[in-house]
Amino acid sequence: MKQLFGIVTAEIPAALREDEIETLTLNDLTVLYRETDISDYRLLDQTGLFQCIAEHQEIVEQVAQEMALLPIQFGALLEDEQQIVSMLRQHSDRFHALFDEMAQVVQMELSVLWDAAEVNAEITSELGLAAGSNTAEDAQEEGGLLSGGEDLYNQLRLGQRQKGVEQMVQQQMDEVAQSIMRSTQDEDAQTAVRMWVLIGRDAQDQFTQAAEALQQELGSQYKVRWQGPQRPHHFIRLTVKTLKPLLIEHARELLGVGLTSNLTEIKDAYYNHPHHIKPDRNSDLDSIVKMTELAQSYKLLKELGESQEGEICYLDEEAVKQTVVVGIKRM
Repeated sequence: MKQLFGIVTAEIPAALREDEIETLTLNDLTVLYRETDISDYRLLDQTGLFQCIAEHQEIVEQVAQEMALLPIQFGALLEDEQQIVSMLRQHSDRFHALFDEMAQVVQMELSVLWDAAEVNAEITSELGLAAGSNTAEDAQEEGGLLSGGEDLYNQLRLGQRQKGVEQMVQQQMDEVAQSIMRSTQDEDAQTAVRMWVLIGRDAQDQFTQAAEALQQELGSQYKVRWQGPQRPHHFIRLTVKTLKPLLIEHARELLGVGLTSNLTEIKDAYYNHPHHIKPDRNSDLDSIVKMTELAQSYKLLKELGESQEGEICYLDEEAVKQTVVVGIKRM
């Protein structure tokens, strides 16, 4: 099997080839992949799965530091090189459009630091004040909280403070950012939050102004730091999969379409099917089950058709095997 990592338009760093990373190029698009004996990641134990995820992310980060990359979400496996070629051919226009889009934006890393010891001391003090305000009747119950639940209380309050800081970042960056996401990479006790902020290439001055305004709003107890610009590889993921011919055959028979069709015919077959209903409170269970199966079948055929070249949808077994479905997840 071929484990996919991403798509680039340039030569990959030599260091990656030492990690047994292989490439396959069609025109100006290159897929990064590695041979693997794994056929289904769901069969791995937890330790093995986490190790594979970590290795995948490490390679993605390494490539993204060197060049523009369309990252492929962990878990994408294709059987052979022909499927990779099919993917590049079938989705070439989409991939080029994404690279053009990424060329217009950059990502900034913004961190808000705090003195963890000072914050924990404040939270502990708050707990003490809360305990002191209780009535005598509640003293025994509160004593149990203080002796057995202080760590849990501290964690909850710490999480609340982090959430508050994150919301302040969101508010300050709202006008300049195209997208914001929380990063969990390399978090430590001195970091309240670390965020990735996606901005236009011409918006870096506005980002700096927003970061400085955030520092003023947070006060001297916090330190706002930022790095960038960087390539925007955290804000998009490609999902890659193939569909099972037996499922497509069942869906085709259910909708009553031939081995060659088009998206309009498939759509008409779906909406004109006798099982097609708009479920309401008066719908019986059998009708809802049939409609659900019909909708899932239509979705499969639509995915397949949209992933093939041209207007004709080929639904035979060989065509299904060579069709790679690609989705775009924006973070």
